[in-house]
Amino acid sequence: CYEVLRQYDETHNGDLCYIFMQFLKNGRNINQTATAIFQHRNTVLNKVKKAVSIMQNECEDYQAHIAFILSYINDHENDFKNAPVVFNDWDKEIPAVAYIFK
Repeated sequence: CYEVLRQYDETHNGDLCYIFMQFLKNGRNINQTATAIFQHRNTVLNKVKKAVSIMQNECEDYQAHIAFILSYINDHENDFKNAPVVFNDWDKEIPAVAYIFK
């Protein structure tokens, strides 16, 4: 699902991959995501909906979320060097993800 969204972003000079990654990082919480990236919650909500529609609902389960996260991190490897990756409350929801990022 990441590759489809990445291609869309490249074609349309968008930021949907970044927005969707932040959405996942913030426990799929629109308000937390909006606060974290300093955008209005409706803007974030609309972009998340757009991202999901572009991915044709391929990224709905936790396995797809993990695949998206890993693909995003792989694609932005330099952005993550020496930077902590914190996923709010994911250690409670998905212990495997918490293990990967600790």
